[in-house]
Amino acid sequence: MSTVRSLRMGCALACILALPVLVWIRVAEGQSVVPVENTLNPQQVAAAIKLAADWQLANPSPQDPRHWSMAPLYDGLIDTSLTTGDPRYLAAVLRAGKRINFELGSRTYHADGHAAGHAWLRIYVMDPKREPEVLEPFVKQFNEIVENPITEELSFTKEPPPGLRVTDRWTWADALYMAPPTLTLLAQATGDKHYTRFMDAEFRVTYDALFDPEEHFFYRDASYIDERTLNGEKVFWSRGNGWVYAGLALSLNDLPADYPTRCFYTGLFQRMSPALLAAQQPDGHWYPSLKDPLHVPVGETSGSALFVLGMVWGVRRGLLDPATYGPAVQRGWNAILTRIDPNGAVNFVQPFGEAPKPFDPTSRATYGTGAVLLAGSEILRALGATAQVEPGTLLKQAEALIEEAPDLSSACKDCEW
Repeated sequence: MSTVRSLRMGCALACILALPVLVWIRVAEGQSVVPVENTLNPQQVAAAIKLAADWQLANPSPQDPRHWSMAPLYDGLIDTSLTTGDPRYLAAVLRAGKRINFELGSRTYHADGHAAGHAWLRIYVMDPKREPEVLEPFVKQFNEIVENPITEELSFTKEPPPGLRVTDRWTWADALYMAPPTLTLLAQATGDKHYTRFMDAEFRVTYDALFDPEEHFFYRDASYIDERTLNGEKVFWSRGNGWVYAGLALSLNDLPADYPTRCFYTGLFQRMSPALLAAQQPDGHWYPSLKDPLHVPVGETSGSALFVLGMVWGVRRGLLDPATYGPAVQRGWNAILTRIDPNGAVNFVQPFGEAPKPFDPTSRATYGTGAVLLAGSEILRALGATAQVEPGTLLKQAEALIEEAPDLSSACKDCEW
């Protein structure tokens, strides 16, 4: 029996068994979902994300536009434009895409190279013209991947077979943010379901290898399964689980409601949510080590923002109880605001890494800014406080601003303009 067929059968059975205990809150798309005793002010939320976005526009990243770390920023800037109605942020993303002709990153199976493609596909979907040349590089690369899948077992705990790299499959938790949202959106844009079938198969392999069924968290990769903190706790990296949790939300945005295995992903999202709720600290932050807050006893912004994004998305989509998760969203967002400088810089972002590690409080990164923009934009949607502007109209306004938009990256190898 194929992996995808097994997944579909298991998903259907899980949905049936879960029906008596799951609480579903149906919320119409676009309807305001205001948590009980809401203290979030939409004007303040909008002002905060615009302040952070403006700082990032004025402070370009040293990374190439195709780098995975730029992907959350692109999506966050697109969302900031969509929710506030200000086209300047989308214009900067458009400029970044045109500099590289909307290319993907890695020319291999590496998930990190697929991450920025999510933003390029969003732009394609927003455009009423749907220019086919934008899709061409995606179709070419992903057809090569899904038609020639790597089937060898890969893991960070052993040497890969000759000619392969450990990262040629989704062997680390972060990959579940980098690739699946791009694949589900590509399937929507093309109408070709073999992209989501590939995503199903690869996602399940990663889930089986890295998900802890007792703790409901993901190990960053297999090398951490037997690791323990000095306090004897399992090592579950906050941002790694943030990537998974937010990646589920982004993927489910574009996975059809009647997709055969959709309930596997919604079920996983709902299984992770109570564990993440319990891991939130009294100050509203999530610390780098989810099971051991004393491991690195400080709130970390990128992981916290990804969890806030996921929770408010879950409330808005009717997967999470507003009375339970609304207060956590409010605590989390208010904590995030303490990490944004008066000039808009997002601080307390753990640098590139793979595990809970101490970091400089002034540490900043584009993915930290992007996560904050994504979370704030989703809060505005939940509050029913988004700008009333058609995506196609916004895109046209942004296109008129491309020439004056800033470059989001100060380094760009082989840029075309």
